[in-house]
Amino acid sequence: MINRQTMNPLEAYPTVDTLQNLVNEQTAELRQVNQQLQLEIDEHQTLETHLRTSQQKMRALLEAMTELVLIVSMQGNQLENIEIAPMNPNYAEQLDAKLISQTVESFFQEQTAKPWLSQVQQALATQQTLNFDYSLSISEEQLWFSARISPISDTSALWVARDISDRKRAEEALRKKNEELASTLQQLQATQQELIQSEKMASLGQLIAGVAHEINTPMGAIQASIANISSALNNSLHQLPQLFQKLSPERQADFFALLAANKQHQGSLSFREERKCKRALTKQLEALKIDDAETLANSLVYLGITQDITPFFPLIEDSSCHLVLDTAYNLITQQNNSKNIQLAVARVAKIVFALKSYIRQSDSGQMSKAQVTEGIDVVLTIYQNQLKQGIEVVKHYQDVPDILCYPEELNQVWTNLVHNAIQAMNYQGTLVIKVSQQNNQVLVQFTDSGCGISPEIQTKIFEAFFTTKPMGEGSGLGLNIVNKIIQKHQGRIELDSVPGKTTFSIFLPIMVIANC
Repeated sequence: MINRQTMNPLEAYPTVDTLQNLVNEQTAELRQVNQQLQLEIDEHQTLETHLRTSQQKMRALLEAMTELVLIVSMQGNQLENIEIAPMNPNYAEQLDAKLISQTVESFFQEQTAKPWLSQVQQALATQQTLNFDYSLSISEEQLWFSARISPISDTSALWVARDISDRKRAEEALRKKNEELASTLQQLQATQQELIQSEKMASLGQLIAGVAHEINTPMGAIQASIANISSALNNSLHQLPQLFQKLSPERQADFFALLAANKQHQGSLSFREERKCKRALTKQLEALKIDDAETLANSLVYLGITQDITPFFPLIEDSSCHLVLDTAYNLITQQNNSKNIQLAVARVAKIVFALKSYIRQSDSGQMSKAQVTEGIDVVLTIYQNQLKQGIEVVKHYQDVPDILCYPEELNQVWTNLVHNAIQAMNYQGTLVIKVSQQNNQVLVQFTDSGCGISPEIQTKIFEAFFTTKPMGEGSGLGLNIVNKIIQKHQGRIELDSVPGKTTFSIFLPIMVIANC
């Protein structure tokens, strides 16, 4: 039970301070809510500003682009939509409407739709930018474009096509120019090869008379030997029946011993040695009281009996001595002339082989292994007629390995160097040829005793068309071709010249590295 008499009536209502506190709390709460709302508004406004700026940048970027820009949307594997992006208004005025329409239409044409959409699908699937080139025929003109496909989302991609027709035309022009240059290079190489062959033929032309003489000499020897054999054979056919009728079995054995002694006789005597032997045999025969001793001595020396004639005294004293010696003379003449024919044929064969090796031109274009000394000897054989007029050839060949080379072209090098050496010595002097190995190279040196090359022109002698010879006597291509051939073999040539001694040194790698 409340005691109303003791309660203050004002205590039943809130005080002013309490109310004030409540108001303050509510005000603080409202202020806090208001601040939160203001933050959210500011953030939203910031986002709107960023979005507006981003859109403006994107539009400005698109409008600044002079390329054709499309937004391609896909629905699965099917094309859903193609949107032409905003472009530079100034460029849009210049942009051919046919270009835009032809590009869009190509997405729906059977010939181009499949490969183009395949590119878009790949970019969307990988979410990576792809590039590819394509061409369009617009107003009877072939235009080339480079397309850059960049994914925007999982279903849309940005297609930026840039006109690269100028670049393509430049590339095509460059390709044609390269083809022309390759063709020109091929023609130059063919011309160089023709020059080498022409120079070789020119050198050979200068040697024809000498080569003809070199062949004619053994051919003359063969002809003379055949005549000698024919005459001796006819004589033998008449003499042999008579001889065997007159000789006893013992003297027949001596006759065959005389023929055998001739076979064992090696080498030929000098004129002085021959005269000495004849005088000695003549004295021996005269001491034996043999008639016509000098004639018999001449016959015995020819048969190769030059010292001890004791085993043949019975034959010499026989009444048929002159028939025996004449018959032996005819038989041995046939044998000696047969040897002469063999030597002459071998000489002709060597010259013919040298000519074939020298003239032969390989069309394979492939290197082959060869021994440099063989090529040098071939050239020396060709020049034998000129060399024997008064030039001593001294060869110092070391054992060197075969090298990978173009043998016919190296023969042209040896030809030019030998030919120049002969002319420098005026057909009188010494030509020293050295072949040796230095590490992984073969060194070939030609040294002549000619007039030498003056220092003023030593740096020019390898230049094309440079010559010190009178007009019509030299093309000035010889040493230039020599230098090119050696460079082709990845080698080098050096010159060292003073009056009375000129040396050309050629360094050739044993194994040549193929040009890349």
